[in-house]
Amino acid sequence: MPTKAITFLGYTAPDRPYRETTYVWESHACTTPFMAEATAHFFRPDQLLVLVTAEARAQNFADLERRIGDQFPLHPVDIPSGRSEDELWIMFDAIASAIEPSDHIIFDITNGFRSLPVLAVLAASYVRLVRDATVDRVVYGAYDAATAGQTPVFDLTPFVQLLDWTTAADRFIRDGDSRDLADLIRKGMPPGAAMRDDQNARELGKALKQAANAMEQISRALRMTRPLETMSAGAALADALASEQPSKARPFRLLAERVRATYAPFAIREPDAVELLPVNLYVQLELIDWYCSKDQIVQAITLAREWIISLLCQQTDSALMDRDGARTPIEHALNRLARTGSGTIVQNALESAIQALRHSEETLRTWNRLTELRNDVAHAGMRANPRTAQQLVNDFTRLLPDLRRIASQFDWFPTR
Repeated sequence: MPTKAITFLGYTAPDRPYRETTYVWESHACTTPFMAEATAHFFRPDQLLVLVTAEARAQNFADLERRIGDQFPLHPVDIPSGRSEDELWIMFDAIASAIEPSDHIIFDITNGFRSLPVLAVLAASYVRLVRDATVDRVVYGAYDAATAGQTPVFDLTPFVQLLDWTTAADRFIRDGDSRDLADLIRKGMPPGAAMRDDQNARELGKALKQAANAMEQISRALRMTRPLETMSAGAALADALASEQPSKARPFRLLAERVRATYAPFAIREPDAVELLPVNLYVQLELIDWYCSKDQIVQAITLAREWIISLLCQQTDSALMDRDGARTPIEHALNRLARTGSGTIVQNALESAIQALRHSEETLRTWNRLTELRNDVAHAGMRANPRTAQQLVNDFTRLLPDLRRIASQFDWFPTR
Protein backbone atom coordinates (compact mmCIF):
# COMPACT_ATOMS: atom_id res chain seq x y z
CA MET A 1 0.00 0.00 0.00
CA PRO A 2 2.18 2.87 -1.22
CA THR A 3 1.79 6.39 0.12
CA LYS A 4 1.53 9.08 -2.51
CA ALA A 5 1.71 12.79 -1.83
CA ILE A 6 -0.10 14.86 -4.43
CA THR A 7 0.97 18.47 -4.52
CA PHE A 8 0.74 21.48 -6.82
CA LEU A 9 3.41 23.73 -8.24
CA GLY A 10 2.22 27.00 -9.66
CA TYR A 11 3.49 29.70 -12.00
CA THR A 12 4.51 32.93 -10.30
CA ALA A 13 4.95 36.42 -11.66
CA PRO A 14 8.65 37.26 -12.21
CA ASP A 15 8.52 39.94 -9.54
CA ARG A 16 6.76 37.64 -7.04
CA PRO A 17 8.65 34.33 -6.91
CA TYR A 18 8.04 31.71 -4.25
CA ARG A 19 9.68 33.03 -1.10
CA GLU A 20 11.55 30.94 1.40
CA THR A 21 9.77 30.30 4.68
CA THR A 22 9.86 27.75 7.44
CA TYR A 23 6.84 25.49 7.19
CA VAL A 24 5.84 24.01 10.56
CA TRP A 25 3.86 20.80 10.98
CA GLU A 26 3.40 19.57 14.55
CA SER A 27 6.98 19.31 15.85
CA HIS A 28 8.59 19.31 12.39
CA ALA A 29 9.96 22.25 10.41
CA CYS A 30 11.25 22.63 6.86
CA THR A 31 12.73 25.81 5.40
CA THR A 32 12.02 26.05 1.67
CA PRO A 33 10.26 28.17 -0.92
CA PHE A 34 8.17 25.14 -1.94
CA MET A 35 5.43 23.61 0.18
CA ALA A 36 5.86 20.52 -2.01
CA GLU A 37 9.32 20.04 -0.48
CA ALA A 38 7.97 20.48 3.03
CA THR A 39 5.21 17.94 2.31
CA ALA A 40 7.82 15.40 1.23
CA HIS A 41 9.90 15.96 4.36
CA PHE A 42 6.96 15.88 6.76
CA PHE A 43 5.22 12.78 5.44
CA ARG A 44 7.96 10.81 3.67
CA PRO A 45 5.77 9.48 0.82
CA ASP A 46 6.83 6.69 -1.51
CA GLN A 47 6.04 9.01 -4.42
CA LEU A 48 5.61 12.76 -4.75
CA LEU A 49 3.25 13.61 -7.61
CA VAL A 50 3.54 17.25 -8.64
CA LEU A 51 0.70 18.67 -10.71
CA VAL A 52 2.04 21.38 -12.99
CA THR A 53 0.89 23.43 -15.94
CA ALA A 54 3.30 23.91 -18.84
CA GLU A 55 4.17 27.39 -17.55
CA ALA A 56 4.79 26.23 -13.99
CA ARG A 57 6.86 23.30 -15.17
CA ALA A 58 9.09 25.54 -17.26
CA GLN A 59 9.50 28.05 -14.44
CA ASN A 60 9.75 26.12 -11.17
CA PHE A 61 9.89 22.35 -11.58
CA ALA A 62 13.63 22.13 -12.28
CA ASP A 63 14.39 24.09 -9.10
CA LEU A 64 12.18 21.79 -7.01
CA GLU A 65 13.78 18.74 -8.60
CA ARG A 66 17.27 20.03 -7.77
CA ARG A 67 16.28 20.48 -4.15
CA ILE A 68 14.68 17.08 -3.47
CA GLY A 69 14.94 14.92 -6.58
CA ASP A 70 17.71 12.80 -5.07
CA GLN A 71 15.72 12.22 -1.86
CA PHE A 72 12.19 11.47 -3.07
CA PRO A 73 10.76 9.87 -6.24
CA LEU A 74 9.43 12.99 -7.96
CA HIS A 75 6.83 12.63 -10.74
CA PRO A 76 5.42 15.59 -12.66
CA VAL A 77 1.76 15.31 -13.72
CA ASP A 78 0.93 17.69 -16.55
CA ILE A 79 -2.37 19.54 -16.32
CA PRO A 80 -3.97 22.34 -18.36
CA SER A 81 -4.47 25.83 -16.97
CA GLY A 82 -8.15 25.30 -16.17
CA ARG A 83 -9.53 28.03 -18.37
CA SER A 84 -12.63 26.07 -19.38
CA GLU A 85 -14.96 23.45 -17.95
CA ASP A 86 -13.43 20.78 -20.20
CA GLU A 87 -9.97 21.62 -18.85
CA LEU A 88 -11.28 21.35 -15.29
CA TRP A 89 -12.48 17.81 -16.04
CA ILE A 90 -9.06 17.01 -17.52
CA MET A 91 -7.46 18.23 -14.30
CA PHE A 92 -9.86 16.18 -12.19
CA ASP A 93 -9.15 13.07 -14.28
CA ALA A 94 -5.41 13.68 -13.94
CA ILE A 95 -5.70 13.65 -10.15
CA ALA A 96 -7.96 10.58 -10.06
CA SER A 97 -5.87 8.66 -12.61
CA ALA A 98 -2.71 9.12 -10.57
CA ILE A 99 -4.21 7.07 -7.74
CA GLU A 100 -4.26 3.29 -7.69
CA PRO A 101 -6.46 0.97 -5.61
CA SER A 102 -5.46 0.84 -1.93
CA ASP A 103 -3.11 3.83 -2.18
CA HIS A 104 -2.67 6.05 0.84
CA ILE A 105 -2.92 9.67 -0.25
CA ILE A 106 -1.71 12.98 1.12
CA PHE A 107 -3.05 16.06 -0.66
CA ASP A 108 -1.13 19.32 -0.38
CA ILE A 109 -3.36 22.04 -1.84
CA THR A 110 -1.16 25.00 -0.89
CA ASN A 111 -0.19 26.10 -4.39
CA GLY A 112 -3.27 24.96 -6.25
CA PHE A 113 -4.29 27.67 -8.73
CA ARG A 114 -7.83 28.96 -9.13
CA SER A 115 -10.26 26.08 -8.49
CA LEU A 116 -7.61 23.38 -8.07
CA PRO A 117 -7.95 23.15 -4.27
CA VAL A 118 -11.68 22.53 -4.66
CA LEU A 119 -11.03 19.89 -7.30
CA ALA A 120 -8.48 18.26 -5.02
CA VAL A 121 -10.96 18.06 -2.14
CA LEU A 122 -13.63 16.58 -4.39
CA ALA A 123 -11.13 14.17 -5.88
CA ALA A 124 -10.15 13.11 -2.36
CA SER A 125 -13.73 12.06 -1.71
CA TYR A 126 -14.11 10.48 -5.14
CA VAL A 127 -11.01 8.28 -5.04
CA ARG A 128 -11.88 6.83 -1.67
CA LEU A 129 -14.94 5.25 -3.24
CA VAL A 130 -13.81 4.56 -6.79
CA ARG A 131 -10.20 3.59 -6.08
CA ASP A 132 -10.70 2.28 -2.55
CA ALA A 133 -7.89 4.64 -1.57
CA THR A 134 -7.29 6.12 1.87
CA VAL A 135 -6.88 9.86 2.20
CA ASP A 136 -4.53 10.23 5.16
CA ARG A 137 -4.16 13.99 5.08
CA VAL A 138 -5.20 17.14 3.29
CA VAL A 139 -2.81 19.93 4.24
CA TYR A 140 -2.40 23.61 3.48
CA GLY A 141 0.65 25.79 4.10
CA ALA A 142 -0.89 29.04 5.31
CA TYR A 143 1.76 31.49 4.11
CA ASP A 144 -0.50 34.48 4.88
CA ALA A 145 -0.65 33.34 8.49
CA ALA A 146 3.15 33.25 8.89
CA THR A 147 4.69 34.88 11.93
CA ALA A 148 8.39 35.43 12.56
CA GLY A 149 9.23 33.60 9.33
CA GLN A 150 7.30 30.48 10.34
CA THR A 151 4.34 29.30 8.26
CA PRO A 152 1.82 26.99 9.95
CA VAL A 153 0.59 23.97 8.03
CA PHE A 154 -3.12 23.41 8.59
CA ASP A 155 -4.71 19.97 8.62
CA LEU A 156 -7.85 20.23 6.46
CA THR A 157 -8.65 16.51 6.59
CA PRO A 158 -11.68 17.01 8.90
CA PHE A 159 -13.20 19.33 6.31
CA VAL A 160 -12.90 16.66 3.64
CA GLN A 161 -14.68 14.36 6.07
CA LEU A 162 -17.55 16.84 6.13
CA LEU A 163 -18.58 15.25 2.84
CA ASP A 164 -18.77 11.90 4.62
CA TRP A 165 -20.88 13.38 7.39
CA THR A 166 -23.18 15.12 4.94
CA THR A 167 -23.66 11.99 2.85
CA ALA A 168 -24.20 9.79 5.91
CA ALA A 169 -26.72 12.17 7.48
CA ASP A 170 -28.57 12.52 4.19
CA ARG A 171 -28.76 8.74 3.89
CA PHE A 172 -30.24 8.44 7.38
CA ILE A 173 -32.69 11.32 6.91
CA ARG A 174 -33.73 10.32 3.41
CA ASP A 175 -33.77 6.51 3.59
CA GLY A 176 -33.61 5.61 7.27
CA ASP A 177 -30.20 3.94 6.99
CA SER A 178 -28.05 5.10 9.90
CA ARG A 179 -25.10 2.75 9.57
CA ASP A 180 -22.61 5.21 8.11
CA LEU A 181 -23.65 8.06 10.40
CA ALA A 182 -23.50 5.89 13.52
CA ASP A 183 -20.04 4.70 12.49
CA LEU A 184 -18.80 8.29 12.05
CA ILE A 185 -20.24 9.27 15.43
CA ARG A 186 -18.43 6.40 17.13
CA LYS A 187 -15.18 7.35 15.41
CA GLY A 188 -15.70 10.89 16.69
CA MET A 189 -15.88 9.76 20.31
CA PRO A 190 -12.99 10.85 22.55
CA PRO A 191 -10.22 8.25 22.84
CA GLY A 192 -10.43 5.72 25.63
CA ALA A 193 -7.70 7.31 27.70
CA ALA A 194 -9.44 10.70 27.56
CA MET A 195 -12.76 9.19 28.64
CA ARG A 196 -11.03 7.39 31.48
CA ASP A 197 -9.30 10.50 32.83
CA ASP A 198 -11.63 13.36 31.88
CA GLN A 199 -15.21 13.63 33.13
CA ASN A 200 -16.28 15.91 30.27
CA ALA A 201 -14.81 13.54 27.68
CA ARG A 202 -16.54 10.63 29.42
CA GLU A 203 -19.92 12.36 29.31
CA LEU A 204 -19.45 13.30 25.67
CA GLY A 205 -18.45 9.75 24.73
CA LYS A 206 -21.44 8.30 26.57
CA ALA A 207 -23.87 10.69 24.86
CA LEU A 208 -22.44 10.00 21.41
CA LYS A 209 -22.58 6.25 21.99
CA GLN A 210 -26.23 6.51 23.07
CA ALA A 211 -27.07 8.55 19.97
CA ALA A 212 -25.32 6.07 17.67
CA ASN A 213 -27.04 3.12 19.33
CA ALA A 214 -30.48 4.75 19.08
CA MET A 215 -29.91 5.57 15.40
CA GLU A 216 -28.98 2.00 14.64
CA GLN A 217 -31.98 0.70 16.57
CA ILE A 218 -34.49 2.92 14.78
CA SER A 219 -32.88 2.17 11.44
CA ARG A 220 -33.07 -1.59 12.01
CA ALA A 221 -36.63 -1.37 13.31
CA LEU A 222 -37.70 0.55 10.20
CA ARG A 223 -36.09 -2.01 7.90
CA MET A 224 -37.77 -4.89 9.72
CA THR A 225 -41.19 -3.18 9.93
CA ARG A 226 -41.26 -3.02 13.71
CA PRO A 227 -43.42 0.04 14.42
CA LEU A 228 -43.40 -0.21 18.22
CA GLU A 229 -39.64 -0.62 18.31
CA THR A 230 -39.35 2.32 15.92
CA MET A 231 -41.37 4.47 18.32
CA SER A 232 -39.37 3.56 21.42
CA ALA A 233 -36.09 3.97 19.51
CA GLY A 234 -37.31 7.35 18.28
CA ALA A 235 -37.88 8.39 21.90
CA ALA A 236 -34.40 7.15 22.86
CA LEU A 237 -32.90 9.10 19.96
CA ALA A 238 -34.78 12.25 20.94
CA ASP A 239 -33.47 11.88 24.50
CA ALA A 240 -29.91 11.35 23.33
CA LEU A 241 -30.00 14.39 21.05
CA ALA A 242 -31.76 16.58 23.63
CA SER A 243 -28.59 16.45 25.71
CA GLU A 244 -26.19 19.30 25.14
CA GLN A 245 -23.32 16.83 24.87
CA PRO A 246 -23.76 15.75 21.20
CA SER A 247 -23.78 19.42 20.17
CA LYS A 248 -20.18 19.64 21.35
CA ALA A 249 -19.01 17.12 18.76
CA ARG A 250 -17.92 18.55 15.45
CA PRO A 251 -19.35 18.29 12.86
CA PHE A 252 -22.28 16.31 14.23
CA ARG A 253 -23.58 19.31 16.15
CA LEU A 254 -24.60 20.92 12.85
CA LEU A 255 -26.61 17.83 11.88
CA ALA A 256 -28.08 16.72 15.20
CA GLU A 257 -31.13 18.98 15.12
CA ARG A 258 -32.05 17.93 11.58
CA VAL A 259 -31.78 14.26 12.55
CA ARG A 260 -33.83 14.82 15.70
CA ALA A 261 -36.57 16.69 13.83
CA THR A 262 -36.80 13.94 11.20
CA TYR A 263 -37.55 11.14 13.64
CA ALA A 264 -39.23 13.03 16.50
CA PRO A 265 -42.71 12.49 14.94
CA PHE A 266 -42.28 8.73 15.41
CA ALA A 267 -41.19 8.90 19.04
CA ILE A 268 -43.40 7.35 21.75
CA ARG A 269 -41.67 6.37 24.96
CA GLU A 270 -44.17 3.61 25.87
CA PRO A 271 -45.93 2.76 22.61
CA ASP A 272 -47.89 -0.18 24.03
CA ALA A 273 -49.38 1.84 26.90
CA VAL A 274 -53.18 1.45 26.68
CA GLU A 275 -53.88 5.18 26.93
CA LEU A 276 -51.48 5.87 24.06
CA LEU A 277 -52.86 3.33 21.58
CA PRO A 278 -54.79 5.92 19.50
CA VAL A 279 -51.60 7.97 19.17
CA ASN A 280 -49.71 4.76 18.41
CA LEU A 281 -52.08 4.02 15.50
CA TYR A 282 -51.76 7.57 14.24
CA VAL A 283 -47.97 7.26 14.22
CA GLN A 284 -48.24 3.92 12.43
CA LEU A 285 -50.21 5.63 9.67
CA GLU A 286 -47.47 8.25 9.45
CA LEU A 287 -44.93 5.44 9.21
CA ILE A 288 -46.89 3.88 6.34
CA ASP A 289 -46.81 7.23 4.57
CA TRP A 290 -43.07 7.51 5.31
CA TYR A 291 -42.39 4.07 3.87
CA CYS A 292 -44.33 4.94 0.74
CA SER A 293 -42.49 8.24 0.28
CA LYS A 294 -39.17 6.38 0.55
CA ASP A 295 -40.27 3.78 -2.02
CA GLN A 296 -40.11 1.08 0.65
CA ILE A 297 -43.35 -0.46 -0.53
CA VAL A 298 -42.86 -3.94 0.93
CA GLN A 299 -42.74 -2.47 4.43
CA ALA A 300 -45.63 -0.12 3.65
CA ILE A 301 -47.90 -2.95 2.46
CA THR A 302 -46.95 -5.18 5.39
CA LEU A 303 -47.65 -2.52 7.99
CA ALA A 304 -50.82 -1.19 6.31
CA ARG A 305 -52.53 -4.57 6.41
CA GLU A 306 -51.67 -5.09 10.08
CA TRP A 307 -52.71 -1.51 10.80
CA ILE A 308 -56.29 -2.18 9.68
CA ILE A 309 -56.47 -5.13 12.07
CA SER A 310 -55.04 -2.88 14.80
CA LEU A 311 -57.69 -0.24 14.14
CA LEU A 312 -60.44 -2.81 14.63
CA CYS A 313 -58.72 -4.17 17.74
CA GLN A 314 -58.86 -0.70 19.21
CA GLN A 315 -62.46 -0.17 18.06
CA THR A 316 -63.64 -3.46 19.55
CA ASP A 317 -61.56 -3.12 22.71
CA SER A 318 -59.43 -6.13 21.80
CA ALA A 319 -55.77 -6.62 22.61
CA LEU A 320 -53.72 -4.79 20.02
CA MET A 321 -50.68 -7.02 20.48
CA ASP A 322 -52.64 -10.28 20.19
CA ARG A 323 -51.83 -11.33 23.74
CA ASP A 324 -55.24 -13.01 23.93
CA GLY A 325 -55.43 -14.07 20.29
CA ALA A 326 -57.78 -11.24 19.30
CA ARG A 327 -56.11 -10.36 16.02
CA THR A 328 -56.76 -13.71 14.35
CA PRO A 329 -60.57 -13.61 14.72
CA ILE A 330 -60.63 -10.04 13.38
CA GLU A 331 -58.50 -11.07 10.42
CA HIS A 332 -60.84 -14.01 9.72
CA ALA A 333 -63.88 -11.73 9.93
CA LEU A 334 -62.34 -9.26 7.50
CA ASN A 335 -61.41 -12.04 5.09
CA ARG A 336 -64.91 -13.56 5.11
CA LEU A 337 -66.74 -10.26 4.67
CA ALA A 338 -64.31 -9.05 2.00
CA ARG A 339 -64.78 -12.30 0.13
CA THR A 340 -68.56 -12.54 0.38
CA GLY A 341 -69.56 -8.87 0.49
CA SER A 342 -70.60 -6.43 3.20
CA GLY A 343 -74.26 -7.58 2.91
CA THR A 344 -73.38 -11.06 4.11
CA ILE A 345 -75.37 -12.44 7.01
CA VAL A 346 -73.04 -12.05 9.96
CA GLN A 347 -71.88 -14.98 12.02
CA ASN A 348 -70.46 -13.26 15.10
CA ALA A 349 -70.09 -9.98 16.95
CA LEU A 350 -66.86 -9.05 15.16
CA GLU A 351 -68.45 -9.30 11.73
CA SER A 352 -71.40 -7.28 13.02
CA ALA A 353 -69.01 -4.58 14.31
CA ILE A 354 -67.27 -4.40 10.94
CA GLN A 355 -70.56 -4.13 9.06
CA ALA A 356 -71.63 -1.31 11.39
CA LEU A 357 -68.64 0.87 10.44
CA ARG A 358 -69.48 4.14 8.69
CA HIS A 359 -67.06 3.22 5.89
CA SER A 360 -67.45 -0.54 6.07
CA GLU A 361 -67.50 -1.12 2.32
CA GLU A 362 -64.38 0.97 1.77
CA THR A 363 -62.68 -0.76 4.70
CA LEU A 364 -63.40 -4.20 3.22
CA ARG A 365 -62.43 -3.13 -0.29
CA THR A 366 -59.13 -1.69 0.95
CA TRP A 367 -58.48 -4.81 3.03
CA ASN A 368 -59.01 -6.97 -0.04
CA ARG A 369 -56.62 -4.90 -2.16
CA LEU A 370 -53.98 -4.89 0.58
CA THR A 371 -54.26 -8.66 0.90
CA GLU A 372 -53.73 -9.05 -2.84
CA LEU A 373 -50.69 -6.78 -2.72
CA ARG A 374 -49.30 -8.55 0.34
CA ASN A 375 -49.67 -11.95 -1.34
CA ASP A 376 -48.03 -10.67 -4.53
CA VAL A 377 -45.08 -9.37 -2.50
CA ALA A 378 -44.82 -12.49 -0.35
CA HIS A 379 -44.56 -14.75 -3.42
CA ALA A 380 -41.71 -12.60 -4.80
CA GLY A 381 -43.40 -12.47 -8.19
CA MET A 382 -43.32 -16.26 -8.54
CA ARG A 383 -46.96 -16.59 -9.53
CA ALA A 384 -49.17 -16.18 -12.57
CA ASN A 385 -49.42 -12.57 -13.78
CA PRO A 386 -47.44 -10.92 -10.98
CA ARG A 387 -47.43 -7.15 -10.71
CA THR A 388 -44.28 -5.38 -11.78
CA ALA A 389 -42.37 -3.48 -9.13
CA GLN A 390 -43.70 -0.21 -10.48
CA GLN A 391 -47.27 -1.52 -10.44
CA LEU A 392 -46.87 -2.44 -6.78
CA VAL A 393 -45.71 1.11 -6.07
CA ASN A 394 -48.56 2.64 -8.05
CA ASP A 395 -51.26 0.38 -6.61
CA PHE A 396 -50.22 1.00 -3.03
CA THR A 397 -49.79 4.75 -3.50
CA ARG A 398 -53.39 4.94 -4.69
CA LEU A 399 -54.48 3.25 -1.45
CA LEU A 400 -52.99 5.86 0.89
CA PRO A 401 -55.97 8.27 0.78
CA ASP A 402 -58.27 5.31 1.48
CA LEU A 403 -56.33 4.50 4.64
CA ARG A 404 -56.82 8.02 5.96
CA ARG A 405 -60.54 7.90 5.18
CA ILE A 406 -60.84 4.59 7.00
CA ALA A 407 -59.14 6.11 10.05
CA SER A 408 -61.43 9.14 9.95
CA GLN A 409 -64.50 7.05 10.75
CA PHE A 410 -63.28 6.51 14.31
CA ASP A 411 -63.95 9.39 16.69
CA TRP A 412 -61.02 8.36 18.88
CA PHE A 413 -58.45 8.53 16.03
CA PRO A 414 -56.22 11.61 16.36
CA THR A 415 -56.33 14.25 13.62
CA ARG A 416 -53.29 15.90 12.07
